[in-house]
Amino acid sequence: MKRKELEKKLRKAGCYLKREVASHSLWINPQTGVIEAVP
Repeated sequence: MKRKELEKKLRKAGCYLKREVASHSLWINPQTGVIEAVP
C-alpha cells in the first residue's frame, strides 16, 4: 500500500495528522487517543 492510500484511509477513519517528524508522520485517533507513526 502506498503512503497516499494509507493517509486517505486514516482520514476516512477519523484520524488526523498531528505533525511531521523527520521521515515519519504522526497520526492521532481522537476517539482512542492513540498516536501512530507512519514512515
